[in-house]
Amino acid sequence: MKKIIYSLFALVAFTLGAITLTACGDDDNGGSSGGGDNPSILVGTWSAPNSSRTTTVTLNSNGSGLWEEFSSSGLLVASGTFRWSFSGNTLYLNWISGDTEGAPTTATLSNITSNSFTCVTNNPTKTYNFTKDSEGGGDEGGSSSDDQTLKNNFVGTWRIASTIQKTYVNGVEESTYADAPDDRLIVSDDGTITYMEKGSSGSYHEDGVFTYSIINGEIVINSGGDVDHGEIHSLTNTELDLEIWWKKTTKGININQKTVRCICYKMP
Repeated sequence: MKKIIYSLFALVAFTLGAITLTACGDDDNGGSSGGGDNPSILVGTWSAPNSSRTTTVTLNSNGSGLWEEFSSSGLLVASGTFRWSFSGNTLYLNWISGDTEGAPTTATLSNITSNSFTCVTNNPTKTYNFTKDSEGGGDEGGSSSDDQTLKNNFVGTWRIASTIQKTYVNGVEESTYADAPDDRLIVSDDGTITYMEKGSSGSYHEDGVFTYSIINGEIVINSGGDVDHGEIHSLTNTELDLEIWWKKTTKGININQKTVRCICYKMP
């Protein structure tokens, strides 16, 4: 039974440094290609589908960003967070690992319009044709303050009253497990979550410390460069309905997905 809830934060290994964006597009033409030095044209959520997976990038107006890769069946395969800036058609990405912001990688964008742009990556070389999602996204109109409000309400000590863990294989639900662990989550304003496990004697001991951020209402949990995601289904002054999902991969191919949904109550 031990580690069932701890598995909320047992994150799939995903090395952000492996995603290296390189110069791409139409540099031979010498001129600027749409957009120029105006970063606001890039703010939003962009998707680039192909036969095997869909890449989604969210660029927020506050300089934060989220990169996600989805399988053809819609399962999240990989993800990472970053800080971004834009100048002269070059997009600078500083990938975030825990509390550390790495050195920038770059992408040179071409054919930039308000609804699309083109980029080519290496390792392996691949062309992405991004189009803006219809819902827009991108933190243009105050979602940053909404995220801060959500964080303020999330901070506190929570008793985990019940959990439901589900396992999926290739998108098909294989098993469900319910538990009532009575463990604790200590969520701090400094961006850390401490997991306290209840022992057989009834005492609690620390069983992991993780960092977290909230981007567009989604919780991104980091541990040593690994990334998991969570969603707050509901949050009041006394009750939290939290779901975390993580994946297991073999040679980059998604074969397994697990979710844990927790009902928690705030402690005084």
